Amino acid sequence: MTSLVIADDHPIVMEGLAALLAGAGHDVLAQCARGEEVLEAVPRLRPEILLLDLHMPGMDGLAVLRRLNAEAQAASGGYGRVRVVLLTSGLTEAQAAEAMRLGADGLVLKESAPQQLLECLRQVAAGGQWVDREIGRRALAAAAAMAGGGASSPVASGPGTASGRRGAGGQDAAPDAVRLTRREQEIVGLVLQGLRNKQIADRLQITEGTVKIYLHAIYQKLGVTSRMELAVWCRERSAAGMAAV
Repeated sequence: MTSLVIADDHPIVMEGLAALLAGAGHDVLAQCARGEEVLEAVPRLRPEILLLDLHMPGMDGLAVLRRLNAEAQAASGGYGRVRVVLLTSGLTEAQAAEAMRLGADGLVLKESAPQQLLECLRQVAAGGQWVDREIGRRALAAAAAMAGGGASSPVASGPGTASGRRGAGGQDAAPDAVRLTRREQEIVGLVLQGLRNKQIADRLQITEGTVKIYLHAIYQKLGVTSRMELAVWCRERSAAGMAAV
């Protein structure tokens, strides 16, 4: 059983979420309609997960995330950082990127099936990260551009993003085009569709260990560290029109 605080400014949505989560065995500690209520409830109740609406009047979800991070860092022996799943009807590439920088563990669209949200919470509670399948599909244009031909395809890196690969010590590598092999391109596309490592292995008829090796290489090349960052990376370049050359 996972303990949660829910934040959403629509009473019908919040009541529905509470009923869904309680029915699935989760412990809903509080329901908050405003960001200020979240900032009071989280340190007091110490939930494992905060399910946070991105769009709320006054203090929105990103503003709440910023405050929680600042307060957790400032607290001496405090409650630590709560794991956060952002629930949204839509978000821009800039919002997705900021959510990642602020440490969001999950991004879920409100249009998703309830089972998708429950699976997201299961993954996040286990220490993982989750990008909604639809968010992944919307990033597939960038992944398709990567597969534009040849054994490998360059992907331009642009200003205001990861600037290509990161070298040792987290320093930005030279902003040359990043090249993914055809197999790496396939794996990126499957990750963006929401497939897990075992599903990718079954689809490509390779071992799960091989998938992990490929993902490690992809993360190194693109300067990302997780599936969520990979999705944001692709979305940013898709929005900027940075197709394969």
